[in-house]
Amino acid sequence: MLEYSLLGFGMYLLAFLERDQAAMQDALTGQPGYKDIMLTLQSDTEAYNGHLTKARAFSAQAAETASKSDNKEAAALWHVYVPRWRRGAGVGAALRRADRERADAGT
Repeated sequence: MLEYSLLGFGMYLLAFLERDQAAMQDALTGQPGYKDIMLTLQSDTEAYNGHLTKARAFSAQAAETASKSDNKEAAALWHVYVPRWRRGAGVGAALRRADRERADAGT
């Protein structure tokens, strides 16, 4: 089962790098038993794209999912993500700006 989780995680990250929304969604829905982890990945993606309200919502959903699965450690970890986005709100914007500058420079 661990291999399946790592495969799904890798598929999501690859789809993220390729900006393939459909493949990202496929990776998210294809991970039974790892829904909290995949929701956290979706939270990361939303925060990167500057959608902090959505990022917080997905983090909260990940914490709730882990808690319902009686995984208290994971639930506590996902709760940490909410304040993390408040502190690092400018990180996603800075990365996107750097991406645009590289694209404009033709590199």
